[in-house]
Amino acid sequence: MPYFTLKKQSGVAIVHMNQAKSPVNVLSASMLDDFSQLMDTIENDTEIKAAVLYSDKPDCWIAGADIKEFMTMKSSEEAEDLSRNGNKLLLRLENLKKPVIAAINGATLGGGLEVAMACHYRIASTDKKTVFGLPEVKLGLLPGGGGTQRSVKLVGLRNALDMLLTGKNVYPYKAKKIGLIDELIHKEGLLQAAIIVAQSGFKRKQRKKSLLDKTLEGTGFGRNFVLKKARETVTRKTRGNYPAPLKIIDCVAIGQENGFKAGLEAESAGFAYLHSTEACKNLIGLFLAMQDNKKLKNTAKSNQVDTIAMIGAGFMGAGITEVSIKAGYDMILKDISLDGLGKALKTIWQDFDKLVKRKAMKAMQRDQMLAKITSTIKETDMQAVDLVIEAVFEDTGLKQKILAGVENTCANNTVFATNTSSLPIADIAAKAKRPENVIGMHYFSPVPKMPLLEIIVTDKTSARAKAIATNVGLAQGKTVIVVKD
Repeated sequence: MPYFTLKKQSGVAIVHMNQAKSPVNVLSASMLDDFSQLMDTIENDTEIKAAVLYSDKPDCWIAGADIKEFMTMKSSEEAEDLSRNGNKLLLRLENLKKPVIAAINGATLGGGLEVAMACHYRIASTDKKTVFGLPEVKLGLLPGGGGTQRSVKLVGLRNALDMLLTGKNVYPYKAKKIGLIDELIHKEGLLQAAIIVAQSGFKRKQRKKSLLDKTLEGTGFGRNFVLKKARETVTRKTRGNYPAPLKIIDCVAIGQENGFKAGLEAESAGFAYLHSTEACKNLIGLFLAMQDNKKLKNTAKSNQVDTIAMIGAGFMGAGITEVSIKAGYDMILKDISLDGLGKALKTIWQDFDKLVKRKAMKAMQRDQMLAKITSTIKETDMQAVDLVIEAVFEDTGLKQKILAGVENTCANNTVFATNTSSLPIADIAAKAKRPENVIGMHYFSPVPKMPLLEIIVTDKTSARAKAIATNVGLAQGKTVIVVKD
């Protein structure tokens, strides 16, 4: 079994997941075959009383399905067979008489979360890399391995719809609160804690329901009301252009009305239907382009920076500063007024504090990142930086003046990036002493949420400037597109 290594310890089968020649574990047809053999072993070995599923990948449990393999399917019938076979396998896992514990550290997304939900108990690490989600809707699909059914059983109708229809990430503390995860522990103690649970047994605690959840989810009328409102919201937001969200609601509704198996049947049929839609093909194409984008990074030492200067503390400047400190850069935030600097720092604080309140970030992490910002009104404080980004008003003369100041203050090889959506970069660089250092970095608003970054090069922009801007954009988590001026 290339994907799995099984070790026995005091009656517990410790299953190490480690897909060869891949930084992450993904679900594929061959992995599912191996998984079936694994369950044969667990089921038939009388020495095994329980099992633990553990990933040897440092930042990933199972990252989801192999999208490229999915794209090779020529027909919807193949997609439906994949979903049905996956559901049979996970039903077998769920109904296994020997308990299976999911010991989770790292990304657990899509089909990976569906595997975890079919296990009998879930222990997760509190590590910042641990995240859960059902992002299939972002690819124009629906979860094809029981995700539309088990999510409702575990976290309730409203929480499940939120996960299924947005595809958003759920972090460990929130996952524990809503019932997706049974127990949390530091990652160093994860495997041992899972083994102890497998040996000593467990009793799952019922999710605490609010009065509103009891009212809405405890009656047929309440559930129909929630589903009706979900349909109305989806229809209004998608305007009929994206069929996946409505198919997801249909699957949930069928499962609620006609039972779990009927929901699984609807899920497989819906998965097959969505496979052939243009929306699905286009969204998957965009996703694969974003994955290929990560290969752009140039690792040459001369193309890396540690400190970035940000000129302009307005809405865009605050956003660029926020994504930069999250990426680990030290930032010098410059503005012409202390009032502007104060507003920018307040905006970044509020954004981070929201994450702290949602337990997606620790208070210490928030404070450490905010400490990376040095605010100033003095141009001389930027002397030692390798990259300056400006985000001031769309005025060529103003930008030329700022560029001249940077060239007079900073080193001869300091890259100057202008955030502009409409002005030609060549015009901004027309009076520059060193036009080879001038480049465009066009961020989209709001910067912390919008993934796209346009790198705009002129005929004179150097390869070094282009590499530095690209590397910074990738580190910020952006989808980088390089275009000519």
